Amino acid sequence: MIQGGYVVWLLFRWFMVWGLLLWTPAPRLAPGLGVGINPKAQFGGSVLAVELLNPPYWHNWGQPNSEQFVTDPRFMPLMKRCCFLSDAEITQLAAAYPGRIWLLLNEPENPDQDNWTPQDAVAKIKQWRAAIGDNGIFACCGTIVWQPALDWLDEYLRLGGLMPVVWHIHIYGARTGPEWDAILEQWWAWCTSRDVCRPIIVSETGPGWATGSPEPLLRYLLAYDDPRVWGTMWFSSVDDEWGRSSLMDAGGLTALGQIYSTGAQ
Repeated sequence: MIQGGYVVWLLFRWFMVWGLLLWTPAPRLAPGLGVGINPKAQFGGSVLAVELLNPPYWHNWGQPNSEQFVTDPRFMPLMKRCCFLSDAEITQLAAAYPGRIWLLLNEPENPDQDNWTPQDAVAKIKQWRAAIGDNGIFACCGTIVWQPALDWLDEYLRLGGLMPVVWHIHIYGARTGPEWDAILEQWWAWCTSRDVCRPIIVSETGPGWATGSPEPLLRYLLAYDDPRVWGTMWFSSVDDEWGRSSLMDAGGLTALGQIYSTGAQ
């Protein structure tokens, strides 16, 4: 027979891991699939992409210091190693446009991206968090759901890294909805085992290195709904080996972009 105290302990653990996660007040993100937009001018830049795609929320990997971006309430500033603002600029923008979600870091575990040590990230996240103050929500740390990133996060937490209000993560390597869900479950298993679950934003996703058409995954994510996930953003790029997931090219919307534009809202 199960002892009453053990049942109470199990219920308490469930509440601390999942109850608090589900009851965390969510920002008012519009329903639908967001997008990471290629900001390069030769493909119309962010302004044209936002006009054609009309995403419910978006980021563009660039500095969030353009008025035409930050005045759009759907825009999420993203701070990464190559492109970040001064503390004074962050404070000024956060005060002028309160309530935004600030996406901090972009694959710090990846030598091809931010490539920051957990120790360096601990200090930088605390610095940025102080600059944002109470005028925004900070999300960390833009890691891919794969073992190198989970090891990186373990060290980040061991060194006293700040717990974010919401984690932001990247999911790649899936061709279908079930494959995507299986990768996401790896994340939930990691955070559950460490009692660090929070709501998440999937700030980049797409097939990535997975072969095959990206259309099944895009259609799946257009209809995706999970109260633990505040938002998901499709990776749209046009000038690299992952260009087949692009929603735009030099001529405007791709065939995939046409599907997105009719189903994102």
